[in-house]
Amino acid sequence: MNKKILALVSAAGLVVFSAGALAQSAAGYPNKIVKIVVPFAAGGGTDLMARNIAQ
Repeated sequence: MNKKILALVSAAGLVVFSAGALAQSAAGYPNKIVKIVVPFAAGGGTDLMARNIAQ
């Protein structure tokens, strides 16, 4: 019984905090250009992943 209540309270907390995070992300953040530096060769797996995240 206590584990179920703890799980419900935890889930409710995650929903509340997620809603706040979504509201902040809609505020136009970031206000300036963000550079992503990948310390590996161009065309590698890490580079391709960084390029996908950047878009």
